[in-house]
Amino acid sequence: MYSSGYYDINKTYFLETNFYDAESEKLVWSAQSKTVNPISLEDLTQDFSKKIINRIEDQNLIESENKKQ
Repeated sequence: MYSSGYYDINKTYFLETNFYDAESEKLVWSAQSKTVNPISLEDLTQDFSKKIINRIEDQNLIESENKKQ
C-alpha cells in the first residue's frame, strides 16, 4: 500500500568521549553513545556528561567529589 505525502523525520545523534592521560597523551578510556530524537540537545548533553563522570568515577579513573570530602 502506498500513501503519498507522508514522511517521517528522525534525528540521530552520536556522541563520543575520549579520556586521555595528560602526561603520556595515551588514550585511557573511550565511550560512544547513540540517541534518536532527543527532547532537547541541552538535556541530552547534560545527562550524557553526568553518566560519563559517574562511569569514570566508578572505574576509579578520577576521584569522586564525594570521596574528597
